[in-house]
Amino acid sequence: MRPSENCGDPRVRTWKIMVLPSLGQPDVPLEDQWELFTTLCHILHEQKRFEELERMTFSALGSKEFMRDKERAREMEFMCLLACIYNDNSYFAYNIMCELVIKNPESNRCWNLLNQRLMTSDIIAFCFD
Repeated sequence: MRPSENCGDPRVRTWKIMVLPSLGQPDVPLEDQWELFTTLCHILHEQKRFEELERMTFSALGSKEFMRDKERAREMEFMCLLACIYNDNSYFAYNIMCELVIKNPESNRCWNLLNQRLMTSDIIAFCFD
């Protein structure tokens, strides 16, 4: 997809209209940053641009502001997992799932997702070597 084709999406164009704060003004509020990020992730998903979605979610994991909020941090990890699954990146999906299982050993959902990743990826070969 060429960059010029992305300009046709009205949701992308509306963000260009936003007035960004000048250097003398306070920073963009965290809620606005989060809304911008999640909207961008939804657009990338809808356009099936999974590689970019994966890069975007992993980059956001480095945001101190997003990761301070425990609930947002959990959502970020899950968004990274989904991006890896959509991008068919078994290696990172497996590592994220292992981390989630370690953090939530009582969660059947985490174990089921880990099992699903193992059964549908090439990583299963490493488990039985």
